[in-house]
Amino acid sequence: MSSKLRMSSRLSCGIVVAWLASFILPAAAAARIRYLAFGDSITVGYPRHDEDCPCEDLSECQQLCGYPHRLQNLLNAAGVDAGVLNRGLGGEKTPEGLTRLDEVLAEGGHVLLLMEGTNDISRNISPETTLYNLAEMGRKAMLRGFETVHVTLIPRIPEATVDRENVVSADIAQRIRDLAFWTDRQLVDPFEVFSTTPDLFEDFYADLSGDPVGHPNARGFDLLAEIFFNVLTNVDTVPPVVGSVTPANGAVDLGPLAPVQVRIYDFGVGLDLSHSILMINDEVVEFSASGGTHSQDLIFQPQSPHPLEVAVRVRSRDHRFNTMNREVSRFTVEDDPPGPCVPDETTLCIDRAVGDQRFRITLHWHTAQDGGQEGDAQAIPLAPIGLRRGGLFSFFDPDNPEILVKVLDGCGINNKFWVFVAPTTNLGYELKIVDTAAALQGRSRSEFEFIVVNPDGLDAPPLSETAAFSTCEFESP
Repeated sequence: MSSKLRMSSRLSCGIVVAWLASFILPAAAAARIRYLAFGDSITVGYPRHDEDCPCEDLSECQQLCGYPHRLQNLLNAAGVDAGVLNRGLGGEKTPEGLTRLDEVLAEGGHVLLLMEGTNDISRNISPETTLYNLAEMGRKAMLRGFETVHVTLIPRIPEATVDRENVVSADIAQRIRDLAFWTDRQLVDPFEVFSTTPDLFEDFYADLSGDPVGHPNARGFDLLAEIFFNVLTNVDTVPPVVGSVTPANGAVDLGPLAPVQVRIYDFGVGLDLSHSILMINDEVVEFSASGGTHSQDLIFQPQSPHPLEVAVRVRSRDHRFNTMNREVSRFTVEDDPPGPCVPDETTLCIDRAVGDQRFRITLHWHTAQDGGQEGDAQAIPLAPIGLRRGGLFSFFDPDNPEILVKVLDGCGINNKFWVFVAPTTNLGYELKIVDTAAALQGRSRSEFEFIVVNPDGLDAPPLSETAAFSTCEFESP
C-alpha cells in the first residue's frame, strides 16, 4: 500500500473506530475526536456574514458561527463522536498565526484543520512566505502529536481590493496541494469546489459593501462544512486538481519551444490514468507522463514553435468519475526570440564546449562627451588564438580594447555559469549576454539574459558574478 493511501485512510479509520466505539463502549470510554479549526475570519464567521449566527463577542461567535459548529453537527449526526473547536481570528495573517498556534495547540486535541492565508494576499505577503508559514504550522502540530489537514482558500469576490481574478489565490491553492501531498497529509479543497459552484458569489457569499475579500453567508458556510465533512468521512466528491504548472499562468516572452508540465493530484480514490488529456490551444497533444495513482506529471515538449499565445487545458478524472476539464495556464511567446549565436563585427560568440558558440555577447556604448556619441562596440574574438571562453570589445579603435568579457562553466561547482567583466573605460555602456541554449528551450528572458550597465562618466568597476546563469541543464544548440 502506498504512503498516500495509508495517509488518506488514517483519519477516516479513526472516525470509523470512534463511530463503532459509540455503540460498543460506555460513554465515558468512547474515543472522542477533537478537531481544532484554525484560521482567520472565514473560519470564525461573524453575524454580518453568517445570518444564522446570533453572537455578540468573539468567544460566542466561535461557538455559534462559521463552518466549525456546522461540521461538528454533521459529524455527530453521522454517529461520529467529535468536537470541532473554532479557533479562528479575524484579520490574521500567517506570520501572526504561526505565533498564535502554539497557545491553540496547547489546548490539546487530535486534528488541526488549517485554513489561513487570504489576508496574506491582501497585505501582499508572497505566496512563498505563506506556504513556508503553513508548512511550519503543520510541523508544529506534528511535534504536538496532531494530524494536520491542509485547506485551500475560498475564492475572492470580484470586488476584492486585491486579486479580483483569483490568480494569486489559485497559485496558493496549487502550492497548498503540493504541500499536502509531499507531507503525506489530507487536503480539504474549498477553492476547487467553490470555483465550480454555479452562482457562487450571488448565492453563497454575504452581500456586504466594502468587503475587501469576500465571506460566505449561511449557505456558504453550510457548503464549506459539507466539504470538510466529506473529506473527513472519506466521501470523494472532488475531481482531480492542479498542482504546479510550468510555464506559470501569466508568464510572458517565453521561448518558442517552451516545455509544458502540469501536475495533477487526486486526494480521494485516485486518478484514472487512462483518461488524462493535455490540450494546447484546444488541440490534443501527445505527452509523456510520470507518477502514480494520486499524482501525475503531464509533460509536453513541442517539436515545432508555439504560437505567440498559448492556452493549456487539462482533462482528467478519478475512479469515481469525478471529472476535471479546465484551462490551467495561459502564457505568451516572444515574437522575436533569440536564435543561435552568429559571430559578426559586433557580436562575440563564447563557447561552453569547443565550437558550440553558446553565449552571444553584444555591447552598446554611449557618452555625452564631444556633443554626445553612441554605437555598437566592435567585437574582438580570441578564438583564433585558442581562447574560446572570452573576448574583447573596443569602442573606437580595434587596437584599443576597452572591455574583457569571460563566461566560464561553473556547473560542476555550484551548478551555475560564471561571468567576469574587466572594463577599462568611463563611458556608459550596456553589456548583454544571452544563453542561446536556454533561450531556445523556452526559458524566460530573466533566465537566459544577463545585463551589465555602467553610467556614463563613471569609471566602470570590474565584475565577478558566479551565479549569472542557472541554466546548466540545457544542452548547447
